[in-house]
Amino acid sequence: MFGWTRKRAVNDLASRQVQYQDIDDTTLKQYLGGRGLNIKTLYEMTDQETDPLGPDNPLLFAAGPLTGTLVPTNGRYGVTAKSPLTGILGDGNAAGFWAPELKYAGFDQLAIVGKSEEPVYLFVTDGKVEVRDARKLWGKDIWETDITIKEELQDDNVQ
Repeated sequence: MFGWTRKRAVNDLASRQVQYQDIDDTTLKQYLGGRGLNIKTLYEMTDQETDPLGPDNPLLFAAGPLTGTLVPTNGRYGVTAKSPLTGILGDGNAAGFWAPELKYAGFDQLAIVGKSEEPVYLFVTDGKVEVRDARKLWGKDIWETDITIKEELQDDNVQ
């Protein structure tokens, strides 16, 4: 299928483990777009008892099939979780470099579950995701965080 990587990374912040999953073509066709894929995944990963503010409520990020292509306005992605307000669906979307970079790194979707005892961040690149220590970033603003990570990685192109 055009524009899909067919890959999902499920990141458990409590164990710092990452599980890689294939996403089948049928699912991608039936739930077209990042929002559709997120809603289906949310339905599969939660039930009535899932606490919207608990560590088992997944935070899902997904990009659609046109993301990262030459199609205009292709940089959108969806963010989905069980809503603490309604107890059902909480969904939003945004644009920018993040969605195409997710695709270039080899993923259509990231799922984040669990709760880390320490501050962490996800480093996504070349078909893998690493849960990294972020204690040195704690308390920094976005600009300081960006500079610190780029210096640590010795890469000014990191987004």
